[in-house]
Amino acid sequence: ILHTALRGNVEAMSWLFENDKILAAFDAGIGGNKSAIRLLIKLNEFEWAAVANFVKGDQKALDWLQKNKLSHFIRLAYCIKRVL
Repeated sequence: ILHTALRGNVEAMSWLFENDKILAAFDAGIGGNKSAIRLLIKLNEFEWAAVANFVKGDQKALDWLQKNKLSHFIRLAYCIKRVL
């Protein structure tokens, strides 16, 4: 279902939001949805919010990931940037 949701299927994305809010918000965040990034922050998912923000070009998000020694999230962000 994730694959279908990532390809823009509204029904699949709705299911994802109901069943895995964090993953759905992360997907929407890397797509540029600022409300989704705010939701990640509200849910204390700062790492996922930082990755989404960096993918969208926010250098401060990368700085935060580096400061917190979250190299695996940094690698993930660069991988996502490469395929987008």
